[in-house]
Amino acid sequence: MGKREISEIVSRRFEERRRDEELAARQRRAELHAKLPELAALDRERGTAAASLLGAVFQGQDGLEDRLDTIRARQQDLKKQRAELLIAAGYPADYDTAKPRCSKCADTGFVDGKMCPCMKREIVMEGYRESGMGKLLERQRFDNFDLSRYSDALLPGKSFSPRQAMESIYRDCLDWATDFSLSSPSLLLIGGTGLGKTHLSSAMAKAAIDKGFDVLYLSVPTALSRAEKERFDKEDETESVTRRMLEAELLILDDLGAESASALAPSLIYTVVNERAAVLGLPTIINTNLDPQHLERKYGAAVTSRLLGEFLVMHFVGSDLRLN
Repeated sequence: MGKREISEIVSRRFEERRRDEELAARQRRAELHAKLPELAALDRERGTAAASLLGAVFQGQDGLEDRLDTIRARQQDLKKQRAELLIAAGYPADYDTAKPRCSKCADTGFVDGKMCPCMKREIVMEGYRESGMGKLLERQRFDNFDLSRYSDALLPGKSFSPRQAMESIYRDCLDWATDFSLSSPSLLLIGGTGLGKTHLSSAMAKAAIDKGFDVLYLSVPTALSRAEKERFDKEDETESVTRRMLEAELLILDDLGAESASALAPSLIYTVVNERAAVLGLPTIINTNLDPQHLERKYGAAVTSRLLGEFLVMHFVGSDLRLN
């Protein structure tokens, strides 16, 4: 499913949400009117006062402001009486008012013509649900990253243990996520399998999504497979995986080096990394099991130079936690 279809699904969901809440508010008002006849009378008078505003305009300009002020004052008095009546009857003053989930956009999805962060976040989360990423975000968070699973024995020839190294990386990732913005540095997470690279990447992705940023999370094998398919299928350019990789506010590429041999891989990775870093200035997180020597052997000096020179490199150490 493409981003366009996902956006349409979320837009319909927002419309249904507003409609359901407006219906629920009307039902609560009907309940109140049945229990409190005096409230129903107040609401009828409020309706009359609202209609009289229009009538005041048609009476001409002479004394118009005075007439309007009188009507507005009466409306405020009725509003106050209504709130006092509800509270005296044991209800909140806004009991029968529609209550949108988002106070910024009132569940319209837009604020001043721009997409609200709540809708942007829901579109991204819908995309994750489609790809299975939603469950990964639920499972892999900062608060359940278990540092105790790393050994506290010193690494051979080093003055620190895997646990100490990972405590430092964990703090750096948490700080990065807390302060995330479009000017945040790009990250290259290097280390063997099962050391927590994907877990911390997921945690950082969730933090960015919670701030309303557009996050795209792809494994490199999946990205290459889709890019190869698009070269032959000639899909709509607006839906292409390459375009999405370039334009996402945060791009996370998992498992660099796990893809099958492909002539497209070095050029695609270089294009994405170079364009995002040098042209667009957008942050990227890349995870790989390859050390710098193997990165250069597989992708060439140009790609490796970009990764090691312009990304903040984090070296994950220890033994495979999944085996432990």
